[in-house]
Amino acid sequence: MGSGWGRGLVLVGILSTARAVGLAAAANESTAVARPKLPPAKSIDNVLYYQEEARRLGREGRVEFEFNIGADGKASHATVLLADDPMLARDARKLLGAITFDVPSDWQASGRGSMRYRLGMVYCLPPSGQSEQFPEEVSRLTITAARFPGAPIKHPLHAGADGRCAQAH
Repeated sequence: MGSGWGRGLVLVGILSTARAVGLAAAANESTAVARPKLPPAKSIDNVLYYQEEARRLGREGRVEFEFNIGADGKASHATVLLADDPMLARDARKLLGAITFDVPSDWQASGRGSMRYRLGMVYCLPPSGQSEQFPEEVSRLTITAARFPGAPIKHPLHAGADGRCAQAH
């Protein structure tokens, strides 16, 4: 990826996807169908993760997807399950399309290509009180960027806040 600093890109923290989904599957085993483990991201194409317009407007929020992963490692048939902001949902869809997951050569033959995977994306302009939680345990990307001077503060930082969104840049 080329330098995106001039375009407002700061970046993405990927939480241990296999661990997070594996823990969720264990926790929900008795009440829900276990989710398949999301493979790790192999690469992310050069895409602007946090659009300048969204940053200028102070847009923050969560977007959650459910999707398949093809033999080429690309997401397909993505469905938005949760979107706090339609502008961020549009940007998150572009980001999901830019990710190539690291899948083994027998991916399709193993049946894993027909499984539905979930990924949550959190957009925040630290320091922020934006929630990084989702209704279910999902693998998660946290996308942060510097707040534009004068941009509205949608989620004021509150005492005791933690996580990537609460940390000042």
